[in-house]
Parts: sequence; structure tokens; C-alpha cells
Amino acid sequence: MPVVSDTFKKQVLDELLSDFADSDNVRYYAAIGRAEDWNDSDIATVPTNNARLFRLARSSMQSVKLIEDVSYVIPRRTWVANLIYSPYDDNDVGFPENPFYVINSNNEVYICLEQGKKQDGSSELSTIQPTGNTTGTPFRTADGYTWKFLYSIGALRADKFLSSAYMPVRIITETDSDSPAEDLQQEIVQNNAVKGQIIGYKVINGGSGYTSNPTVQVIGDGSGATALATRAGEAIVDIRVKADSAGNSGNSYYGSGYNYANVVISGGGGDSATAVPIFAQPNGLGANAVIDLKANGIMFNTKPDGVENDDFILGDEIFRQVMLLRNPRIDSASGTLLTTTSALALDKLVTDGNSFVKATVQKARIQGTISGAVGIIDDTNDSSSVTYHQNEDTGFKKFQVGEEIQVVGNTGINGTILSVDSGDFNPFTGDLLYIDNRSSVTRSADQTEDLKIVITI
Repeated sequence: MPVVSDTFKKQVLDELLSDFADSDNVRYYAAIGRAEDWNDSDIATVPTNNARLFRLARSSMQSVKLIEDVSYVIPRRTWVANLIYSPYDDNDVGFPENPFYVINSNNEVYICLEQGKKQDGSSELSTIQPTGNTTGTPFRTADGYTWKFLYSIGALRADKFLSSAYMPVRIITETDSDSPAEDLQQEIVQNNAVKGQIIGYKVINGGSGYTSNPTVQVIGDGSGATALATRAGEAIVDIRVKADSAGNSGNSYYGSGYNYANVVISGGGGDSATAVPIFAQPNGLGANAVIDLKANGIMFNTKPDGVENDDFILGDEIFRQVMLLRNPRIDSASGTLLTTTSALALDKLVTDGNSFVKATVQKARIQGTISGAVGIIDDTNDSSSVTYHQNEDTGFKKFQVGEEIQVVGNTGINGTILSVDSGDFNPFTGDLLYIDNRSSVTRSADQTEDLKIVITI
């Protein structure tokens, strides 16, 4: 089976970010919709990637809010005491079972370079939270773990992109005197990154017959990488980057300039021990945290506030789907791009008075007595009108001006249509990129949704 590289995946995500940045020609919106229950128990169904699902989602779309910002994201891994963390390993595919990076209680992000080890070479639990050392120089904690600081997540970015499941990551491209402290801090780490470092070693075969620790040589096209072997019994169980008297490797013993290398183990009275080097990314660990942490997703964020310019609906169990919509149009005929901050997708029936509107409820069905058109009510907050949608179940007949409308199942609740007004845009235009089915969401006037939409590849 062919393999798609992380480099190619990042290129795809980079292009998506570049597309978002093209504000003259591109608009991304978070959309909400689906007022009706999922089923008798109203348990959200698992969405499937087929054209019909996307078509049905468009037909029940209610409102959209312009995406405010985007960021690369990675799975959130909060440091917790007494867990084992994996060291970074360039042989791992994706994210290992044990996290190789953590976010601490100060929203500082660290990458693990070495585990703490017991005398027999088995892994120690991490008992000391990594903190400080924000210049990016690797450091060892008393539990034997070696960490390297990569970046901090400031309050603004945490509000936008930090969730229970994901955390933001980025590369700083430029700073100035107005840049926040965390940007300047990360820029220092990026600038201090050393190209061609070997940041660890993996023992492949412990060998046998070793009566003392053997010598480890790193042979390649770089220089300076220095490592020490540890044995248990007569076998090699661990090889670590050399450290100073304080237990820190700094940058000096990781070497530099390596594109390739092999590990030669000699002496100690034994034989057959083998190991391989673990390389940082070519530009150095910390030069690009997006690459270091294998970012495979992008989060889109926006925050609809209350009625949001009268484009968002209030009430119980208002919506059940969240979507991502690219470049919706005002209508399909002119193709004019929607550019407003928010918009309502639903059509509206203006009636001859408020008695009909006050008697109806959200999710009730209404029917035209002449046209036979049926719609599902989404909103009755306006004193003289109802907004509604139609789907495959109701059919798509058009309501007519002048006809009487009744609530299905209660002919005593009726009114006369004075006008049929189209929504602010056509929900069947634009590229629908993402759908998430959720439990019903109730909205109030003082409520702000925090819509975080994550696309991973």
C-alpha cells in the first residue's frame, strides 16, 4: 500500500490555510442547522460521507457565521503525574500510544526527548511536571525525563483554539514591538534550533556478554553527537545522550549537521548490541513546532453571540448539526458571494397577524391550503412571521401569497400569507466541507456558542 508523507499532508493543510487567507475571494462560514429530532430518542446519528447527507444538511441549514480565525491543531496531551511519556522517535507513525509532548498547567508545551529509566531499562513514571527553560535548551528533571520547551499558548489563542481534545500549534513568521510575549518567546526557540541534530537512540538488540558499559560512536556526515550506554546484567538496555554533571545535555551533545549516521557499539567485553539514531527534523527541533509535533489538523473558530444581527435563532433544541461552508452565494443565478459577518438561510412567511405566529411552536409543521406546501418551523420569534425549512420528507412545494396556512394536525391554528421572503443566501451554493451531528443545542439571548471545527488528514 502506498505511503503519503507527513510533508505532503502538511502541504495540503498549508494550501487550506492559504485559501482561508485569500479574503478578497474566499469566505469560510460555520453553519448550524437541523431543527427536527434525529429519531424517536433524538440520539445523533453518525454522519457518513455521501452526497445525500450533504444535500439533506443544506436543506435544513439555518444560520452561518463568518469564521474568525484558523490554526493548526494537534491532539491535546495534558501532563499528568505518574504516567509514562514516550520520547520523540522519528520511526513512529503518527502519534504513539503514550504522548511524546505535553501541555503543562501554565499552557506551556514541551516535547519529550528521553524517558526516565530504571536500572533494568524499563520506563519510569513521570513525576515532575516540565516547566521553565523557555529558551528551548533541553533539560532533565529529577525523574530522569529530558524535555525541551517549544512554545506557550497565550490567553487569546487558548480562548480560540484550546479545547478538551485539541491544542493549537504554529510557527512564528515575524514579530514586532507589539507582538505578544509568547510569540517573542517562541521566536527565540526557533532561532536557537540547531540543524542536523541527533536527539536520541533506540536499542535494537541488547547483545550479550557485556561486563562493563561499552563505547558508543556516532558515525555520519555531522559532528558532535555523543552518547553513553547502560547495561543491565550483560545486555545493553539504554543509550542516552551524554549529559553534564547536572544531568543536562544542553545542545552540545546532540551534535549538528547530520543527514545520516549509524551507531557503532564497541568494547565492554560483549558483542551483538545494535542501536539506531533518532533524528530531529532537518532544521532542528523547535525550528517549526508544526512539524515537530506532527500537526495533522486545522481548527476553524467563530463565536455566534445571541441572535447575532437577528440571523441566529433562540429557543429550545434549536440545532443539531454544525457545518463548514466555503463561499456561499446570495443566489445561484447571480453567483454573488456572501460577504456579511452572519446570515440566515431560512425562508420566511409573513402572515396577516401575530395570533397565528404566537400559536405555533418550533418544529411544528405548517401546510398551505391551496399549494399543499409543507414546511417545518424553525423560528417564531418575529411577531408576524415564521421562518421554516423543507426537506425530502415534507417535499419542496412552494407556498403561495394569499393562501391560508394551517398547523398540521390542528386546523384551528391558521393565518394568511402576505409575503414569502427568501433567506439571505442560497444554502445549496458554495462548498460544504464538513458536517458534525450533535445532540440538540438550546440557545438564549445571552448565550455565545464557541464553534470549533477541526479538519484532520
